[in-house]
Amino acid sequence: YVVKPIDPEQLFAVLTKWIKPGIRQKGGEVNAASGPSNTQDPPVEFPDTLAGIDLEAGLQRLNWNKRLFRQLILDFAGKYASVTDEIRSLIAAGDLFSAERLAHTLKGIAGNISAFGVHQTAGELELGLKKRLEEHYDRLLSDLDLSLRPVLESAGCLEQTLTEKKPSSNAVVDREQIIPMCLRLAQLVQESNPDAENCLESLKEMMDGTMFEQEIRQIEESLNSYDFDAAQPPLQKMAYALGVSLRHNP
Repeated sequence: YVVKPIDPEQLFAVLTKWIKPGIRQKGGEVNAASGPSNTQDPPVEFPDTLAGIDLEAGLQRLNWNKRLFRQLILDFAGKYASVTDEIRSLIAAGDLFSAERLAHTLKGIAGNISAFGVHQTAGELELGLKKRLEEHYDRLLSDLDLSLRPVLESAGCLEQTLTEKKPSSNAVVDREQIIPMCLRLAQLVQESNPDAENCLESLKEMMDGTMFEQEIRQIEESLNSYDFDAAQPPLQKMAYALGVSLRHNP
């Protein structure tokens, strides 16, 4: 059993201990078809430090994948910006079980992005709710709110940097690059394959500043919640505008 946040070295050590040695199919053909590698994409820039986040630990956990780390931080901020108020409302409604579960989820996800301050305060709140320490709820919620602020500010800085890099006018669509990637994304979405998120990241870079930003955003929101069915209509709309049929996509 490997606890969160996952330490890659510990994970591989456990796998090495329990997996029987042998020759295995690597499945390189699938990986090769998933789209351009990160080295072909524009580099993602990070500041030297991020308030509330251990930048080095987070990047190390993700094998130095800056693009993925940035997206995880932005997703965290988008989903948990008002989590303190949500937990407070659950407590007021007497739903302590849901409040405890939400604190537990927050603790795990904060650990995964190396927001260790939030990881600690969310864990303390979870324990307080489990033990029904009602007299400490206000303090625990206040501590959680204070630890969240710098993380949300850091996410805001990353979002602002990303926005500033966007072109001021619609970019030209490179059909030769985009159409194969759309077909690949459609295949992954139809298969409910989580690799669709990585494929979409590459497609986002290609379509940045084009007329399809709204569709890309809708697909991204759907994939972030693993709602593959909801990702299909905006993908179909985008493909139709490009003159591509996805109906018979294998």
